[in-house]
Amino acid sequence: MLLALGMGSLGGITLDKSEAAAALAYFLPSLGGKDGGDAYAWTWFGSWSILLFAAMIVAIVAVALRVGVRRSRTGRTEWQRVWQLPLASLVLGAIVFYGLLPLRFSGADTPMRSSGGGSGHYMSLSLQPNALTFLLVGVVSAIISVLAEMLPLWAYSSFPAVLQLAGGKKASAAWRAGTSGVSSTSSAQQWAYSTDPATGASIATDPATGAVFSMDPATGQWVETTPASQAPAPGFGGAAAGAPASGQLPEPAPMSAASRKKVILGLSAFGVVVALVVAGVVALNVVNGMRGPDKAVESYLTLLSEGKAAEATKMVDPGVPNDQRKLLTDDALKAAKARIKVTKIEEPTITGDTATIKAHLSLDGKAFKYDFTASKTSGSFGLDSWKVDKPLVVSVDFSSSSLPGLKVAGVAIDMAKDKDGLSGYRSTQVAYPGVYPVAAPDSVSKYLTAKETSFTLIPTREGASAEAESVGAQTVNATPADELRTKALAKVKEQTKTCATVPTNSDKPCPFQLSSDMTSLSVEKDATKVEFSEDSSNDLSFTSDEINISGSPKPTTFDKNPSPRKAKFTFSGKVELPEGGGDPTITIESSSSVF
Repeated sequence: MLLALGMGSLGGITLDKSEAAAALAYFLPSLGGKDGGDAYAWTWFGSWSILLFAAMIVAIVAVALRVGVRRSRTGRTEWQRVWQLPLASLVLGAIVFYGLLPLRFSGADTPMRSSGGGSGHYMSLSLQPNALTFLLVGVVSAIISVLAEMLPLWAYSSFPAVLQLAGGKKASAAWRAGTSGVSSTSSAQQWAYSTDPATGASIATDPATGAVFSMDPATGQWVETTPASQAPAPGFGGAAAGAPASGQLPEPAPMSAASRKKVILGLSAFGVVVALVVAGVVALNVVNGMRGPDKAVESYLTLLSEGKAAEATKMVDPGVPNDQRKLLTDDALKAAKARIKVTKIEEPTITGDTATIKAHLSLDGKAFKYDFTASKTSGSFGLDSWKVDKPLVVSVDFSSSSLPGLKVAGVAIDMAKDKDGLSGYRSTQVAYPGVYPVAAPDSVSKYLTAKETSFTLIPTREGASAEAESVGAQTVNATPADELRTKALAKVKEQTKTCATVPTNSDKPCPFQLSSDMTSLSVEKDATKVEFSEDSSNDLSFTSDEINISGSPKPTTFDKNPSPRKAKFTFSGKVELPEGGGDPTITIESSSSVF
């Protein structure tokens, strides 16, 4: 109750902690945050704190009425009895707030034996009101004491039922009788109340001075109408002559229609304002609850699961160069064979204006977790706005020894040759998690196909970092299409014909057995197929099957009748594809004998 009183008075609470408790305090931002400090009602409850302040105003009015009817009724404001209540409140507050109330927690964490030992750490926390709370409680007590001098008479003349409800039946009756706050004494120590027979208004006579007071129907306040110097001499017992000795407060004079209308309009307007404030606070908190950091993460992940990459990128930009954004498009994400699915989003851990949200996700049946961070910004009309800080993206290095480009999820990705010119082609792209189909680019798809049909791009870490997480190199090996095999075989047959013809039989790729002067050559067995190398380091190298060529050498001085020769061999060659597309260049490089 005392903490609620202090915070309702616009005061705050201070959290003091040991260094060992810093880690724990980091998760208690409402108690001062990771750096300690003060927390107030709006720190804990946000805009809901307005309801606490509204309840505090009602409580101040009720307490003022309750205190007022327990003071002796004099008919005027007695300033000399206002200061006692705030002074007593300050003294009592000093004792309670700083002597009895501070809440202290302490303890030590003891490691389990299975954890490898180690000493425990002592932690201590102290929770107490701050200095502002102490001062504001005194201010509130002073306001209550001042209102206690004014409100009871006004409430009695305007809303008697409210006075009885707030002040209590017995205390209100004693106050009306003029006996509250004083011991039983003679009637000379009380005002004498009566009704003016000429006007019907309520009047009161001070028995000590003879001064006469009348009640103003509009305000309910007592106004001196006959000063003591003009009043008749006091009668027996100190009462003015002709004044009744009774201390009973007469029935209040009825308020005028204009005054009552003003009071009703004022209270109605106040009630409407309070109702609107309460409704606004409730609506604001409901709306802010629907706009929390977990909702921002949920909206972001929903966009990714639905393939809306453009909206997701607009919501959280990855901050990468344009040439690495080719897969951050709706076309690419919607063409993915599988996209992320949201299993669960845990309650956020909020520290000040920063929140951490853990999301449980799955991709193609594989579950994984990912920690998001979000920052709060204040929007219009008190609406909170949370923005996801880092995107859920991965960085991928595509490479191929023979393909000058790729077609990933239908999007053309151009790749450049490595600087050494020997390692093939590479390209770095940033993508959202998914299972993406891959194919050879259109420029070479007639002759080459991709051996790999898809890639699964999924983060391995559980949280976003300053840069997109790299999932490493994704190598795409090329497989020759039937069209390229046909062209390579045709080139082998062409070279075979060249080696079986005089005088081109001495060309470099031809077997050495046929390189001397020959009178005739014939192909006994031609190539029927070519086999491309499966070594990814080779640039589309191939080897034919066995070829047989026989021939008769020319007679020489030393060999008048040479024996026929027969060469059994295979051809080896390679294919080169132009970067801009077009027909391949096929070269027969050498021949190898078959034994």
